[in-house]
Amino acid sequence: MASFYLQKAGRMMWIVLCFFLTISLVLLGLLFAWSPGQPQPFRDENGKPLPGSLSEKIRVEINGVAQSAGDPVGRCAERNKCANG
Repeated sequence: MASFYLQKAGRMMWIVLCFFLTISLVLLGLLFAWSPGQPQPFRDENGKPLPGSLSEKIRVEINGVAQSAGDPVGRCAERNKCANG
């Protein structure tokens, strides 16, 4: 009779462990999905990084909603020119 309860307890422990493992993997996936990532350097026609060019990923709040986007920096003499094209 005691072995029956031990088997049932062992099975419940596996179920709980699998549940927490599944929840952890889902949360890790969400973290990667919401992550801003790594900015990529600007490249020339040959695929080499342009000297003096920078990029950044920024997060701003617009009308109460968090927004993120890559923003070119240092490609033009004036930052406003870069943002407008």
